[in-house]
Amino acid sequence: MTARPKQIVIDKSAFIALTGAKFDILCDFSKHHLLLLPDALLYECVTAKRQKPLDLLRKYQHLATAGAYYCSMSRGFIEWEAWYCRPYPDDVRDLKRTKTMIGGSTWVNDVCNSGIADRSLHSRLGFAERMLVGLSETLGRRVHSECPEVAREVKKLPADRSARLCKWLAGIDRLDIHAMALESIPLGWIRVRREFCLSCEWMTWQYIRLLAAVAQDYYYLRETGGIPGAEGPEHDYQDVECVLLLSRADGVITTDKRLVEPLARVAFPEKRVFSSLEEVPESYRCDGVDR
Repeated sequence: MTARPKQIVIDKSAFIALTGAKFDILCDFSKHHLLLLPDALLYECVTAKRQKPLDLLRKYQHLATAGAYYCSMSRGFIEWEAWYCRPYPDDVRDLKRTKTMIGGSTWVNDVCNSGIADRSLHSRLGFAERMLVGLSETLGRRVHSECPEVAREVKKLPADRSARLCKWLAGIDRLDIHAMALESIPLGWIRVRREFCLSCEWMTWQYIRLLAAVAQDYYYLRETGGIPGAEGPEHDYQDVECVLLLSRADGVITTDKRLVEPLARVAFPEKRVFSSLEEVPESYRCDGVDR
């Protein structure tokens, strides 16, 4: 029986670092590894401010043409699980979208000129503000009102983010995440409520625990005066989207030590976090994967 090819996610930090002189090396890497290009990365290319979106999108498309695969975001996975009432498959590649991307000569220009950037930015900025900043504000009000002693203890938590995230996730994993899912996912999405999001095998389950952990850490940052600026929540939300893929993928390539690396290591300690292509072991190589 042939072993399943190992899936590797690449985030924006690593993608940007490798789009210069090492881009040919990255393209060659994608020919011999099952490299996933997250929807979050596509979004960050389209909405980039420090780099030219058109250039990044061309690199994204070129990498897909070389052998990498587009994969969806949380909404797509959650909608699938809500309809079929079972955990999303292990293989998260979107073969149809990948073929459309690499087969369309005007794909890059279409994405840049379709207004998708403005719509996506507005939508995700609002969602990140509600889910991270808004939830942390609500949590803060409740804690100060009902458990002021907890607020004092929160300020004493470790400055190290990995240690805090470990604490948040340990607490969240004791909660009824099935009930949280039923409360937070739109009612019309879920076909059979009693059969939805029943264990940690579901991507919906992992999405909720990741988002809750980051929202709780925002509460800590609020208490200690370190709440991120206007763009912080949006970037952190995209990082959650990227780390979510580790519920299926085997590793992630990232140079982001602010959130992606600590969240990935704590939420999925059995998965691998690589800071360069050279760190990826030979066991991740898989030639001849069918599109």
